[in-house]
Amino acid sequence: MGGQFNCPDGTAGGDNFFCFLPNPNLKPEVGKNKEAGLNLKYDNIFGANDSFRGKFNVYRSDLEDYIEITAFGTQIAGLYPFYQYQNIQKAHIQGFEAETMYDAGAWFTGMSGSIIRGYNDVTNVGLASIPGDKITTTGGVRSADRKATIGATVVVVKENMNVPTTYRPSTAYELVNLFFNYQPVEDVVLGFGVDNLLNRYYRPYAIPTTQGSDPGATQNDVLWTSPPPGLVLKGSLRVHFAHMK
Repeated sequence: MGGQFNCPDGTAGGDNFFCFLPNPNLKPEVGKNKEAGLNLKYDNIFGANDSFRGKFNVYRSDLEDYIEITAFGTQIAGLYPFYQYQNIQKAHIQGFEAETMYDAGAWFTGMSGSIIRGYNDVTNVGLASIPGDKITTTGGVRSADRKATIGATVVVVKENMNVPTTYRPSTAYELVNLFFNYQPVEDVVLGFGVDNLLNRYYRPYAIPTTQGSDPGATQNDVLWTSPPPGLVLKGSLRVHFAHMK
C-alpha cells in the first residue's frame, strides 16, 4: 500500500491508509433547541415512605454548520485518501429520554432509556456521531440500618446502522455493572464497583472506514479508536468535612 499517494506534509498516505487534513476554515456550530418534558413525583404509594420518580423528555436541535469528520477525494484501491473535520450546512438531532425509579426503602429498581436520531438535512443520511438506542435497568437492596447498599445495572445498546457509507457502524453491546456503598457515619461513604463485569468488547460510536466497501476492515479500530475498558474494578472514599465533628 505504501507510496500510493502523498499527504501535504510529505508523508506517504498509503503507509497510513489515509491523510488527516486540518481545516482552518471550520465554522462554529449554531443550534436552535426545542425541548419539552414531564416530571412525576409520588410518595407513599404502596406503603409508608416508598416513592416513585419519573422524568420524560423530548427534544429537537436544528443545527447549522454541524461539524463531522468527512472522507473525500478520489478512491485509491478502495481507500478514501483524505479525512477532515468539515461543516455540514444543515442538520438536526432529535430524541426521547426517559428515567424512572421506584424506591421502597429496603430495595429499589428503575429503568432509563434514550432514542436519538440525527440527520444531514442536505443528503438525508444519518450523522455518524449519533449513539445507538439505549436501555439501562438498575436494581438493588439496602441493609436494615440503611448504611449498606448493593446493586447492579444492566445496559443494553443497539448499534446505529444509519451512518454514512464511509463509516463503520457502532457495535451493539450489553454491559453488567455492580456497585456497593457503605456509610459507617453520616459524612463518610465507602464505595466499590465493578464495571463491564463480563469483560465485553464494544464500540459506542461509528468510526470511519478506510477500505471503501469493506465495513469490516480490521485495521479501523487501530487507526481510529480504542475500545472502552474491559473489566474495571473501582474503589472510592467520600468524606464531607463540613459536617464532621
